[in-house]
Amino acid sequence: MGSLEVEFHARLAGTPRVHWLGFRRDVPAIMKALDVLVVPSHYEGFGLVAGGGWRPEPPSLPAA
Repeated sequence: MGSLEVEFHARLAGTPRVHWLGFRRDVPAIMKALDVLVVPSHYEGFGLVAGGGWRPEPPSLPAA
């Protein structure tokens, strides 16, 4: 676990709407079930998650 991940886990511990899923093989099914995909990033101009979510459903909201 990297230092940013440790910080995020500490900050968001107990937050009811944050779920740490870890490595998943069923990502397409998870993304299809989302109402909206939010991808905040300070380090990636265009990340793989944003690219995977770039389709009509769910709406994607990339943010910098």
